[in-house]
Amino acid sequence: MNKTFLGVFVSFFILSSCIIINRNYQNLYNETFFLNKITDDLSFFPINGSRFRLSELKNVKAVVIAMRDKNCLASKKYSSYLSHLEKEYSKKGVKFIYNYVGQAKSEKRAEEDLKEFNFGGSYVIDKRQKVIHALQAKTAREIFILTPDRKMIYRGPVDDKVKKRFVSYMLSNVISGKKIMPKKFSAEGCKISRPVIKDEVFFGDVAPIIRDKCANCHNSSGIGPMNFTSYEDIVGRSAMFKYVIEKDLMPPWYLDPNTGPYKYDLSLTLKEKALLLKWARDDFPVKKKEDDLLKVKRRQENSKVSSDYIIPLPEKVVVPAGGSTMYKRFIIQTNFEEDRWIKNIRYIMHPKVVHHYIIRIIQSSFNKNNASHFNERIINYLPIIKWEKNIGYNNIQEIHKNTGIKLPRRSKLLLEVHYEPIAQEVIDNYTQVQMSFYEKKP
Repeated sequence: MNKTFLGVFVSFFILSSCIIINRNYQNLYNETFFLNKITDDLSFFPINGSRFRLSELKNVKAVVIAMRDKNCLASKKYSSYLSHLEKEYSKKGVKFIYNYVGQAKSEKRAEEDLKEFNFGGSYVIDKRQKVIHALQAKTAREIFILTPDRKMIYRGPVDDKVKKRFVSYMLSNVISGKKIMPKKFSAEGCKISRPVIKDEVFFGDVAPIIRDKCANCHNSSGIGPMNFTSYEDIVGRSAMFKYVIEKDLMPPWYLDPNTGPYKYDLSLTLKEKALLLKWARDDFPVKKKEDDLLKVKRRQENSKVSSDYIIPLPEKVVVPAGGSTMYKRFIIQTNFEEDRWIKNIRYIMHPKVVHHYIIRIIQSSFNKNNASHFNERIINYLPIIKWEKNIGYNNIQEIHKNTGIKLPRRSKLLLEVHYEPIAQEVIDNYTQVQMSFYEKKP
């Protein structure tokens, strides 16, 4: 009897141990797999430097991304030590990025934080929470370490509040070339506030967002490759719809988030993005047929805006049927004998084939066949938004009041037009740019 009981007990103990070991191994595997995943190629707009992408950081040993919030004591507590780490490891090829997560008075507090601790790395205000979302950051005390190929090898605090220096240990091993196991620790601190939509979201709740931010381009005469003008259109592309919203690929809005605000800003607010994703993840619920909400509104542009200077295409452009993407560059010589200040710009583009165009002020040594290596000054970059079939859309770039763009005397302009061919040949002799100027320097 005793031997039977002992045998059953031993068998139960061995089985339980195997289950626990298997679970622990599975958790370790899942955690390691998550950490080793390649992070999105994020763009950063530092308040103390120029824009860059993660993929552009070629000559680094590692990238450290630190969450920051000046009003969070848990975040502020390790600031001096973090600054010390940066001074030590930036000399050894480590890139430091500080990501400000506080939303209230973010510009002022981020600048104060940068100045107080004399951070030398790139300091970013994450207004649209793109970095937070990509890294799934949870607190303002969290630190992330990425390899040059964007694999995450660490997430957690700087240390364990006693003596273990997690970040310095990981960086030392990375720099020395040692093989290390990715690590993840809880970084308790101030939770990062993110919009949470608790109530159920229906098509009628998100239709106005889709109408204003998506259907402008995604309609039968727009540049979008598919229509988003009905409930069926969206559900039929459900996987793509969720993906481009989640990854911030759409709507396209690549301007520095620290500038603006801009009229007709196409980007999604944090709440709009949360609403769309909640609706999509709940499998696109709908109460009733509500397609009428997706009718594209037409903006009332001022047709009486005067133009002091008109730039037509120097030649007709033939866009062949079914061809590949085309870029045409034209150099326009201005003949102004004195500096002019641009007040506003009106864009008139061919509605079927012009995706967008860029205008640059260029130097006399510019070679249009080598534009990518030239340090040009961009006047503007504007995707076309088309509203009516077979009618070119007139869009006015309104510059802030009492602010102008300087057009130096006798300067040259580079006009680069991006064409997307359709199923038939199109001749573009329609596209042009119109400018109006201030009478005096603004």
